[in-house]
Amino acid sequence: MASLAVTIIPIGLSLVSILVFKFLVSLGTRSSDADEVLGVTLTVFMLAYVFARIVLLGLALALLRHLPPSAYVAVDWTKFYPHIL
Repeated sequence: MASLAVTIIPIGLSLVSILVFKFLVSLGTRSSDADEVLGVTLTVFMLAYVFARIVLLGLALALLRHLPPSAYVAVDWTKFYPHIL
């Protein structure tokens, strides 16, 4: 869910900002009102984005605690790549 949020939030933020701005301008509101609404929208979206990034970082670090024993085995890469004569 967090990776999906990190992908969708920037796209959604740009779309919502454009739609809100056009809607407020079409109503004839003052530009300061539009700036306030866009500021609140930006704040909410950015807090959700930062939270999703922190969740992804926490999950990545938490998964390092329970590595399988095969993760510590050194790989002999010369067996997988042919030698150039």
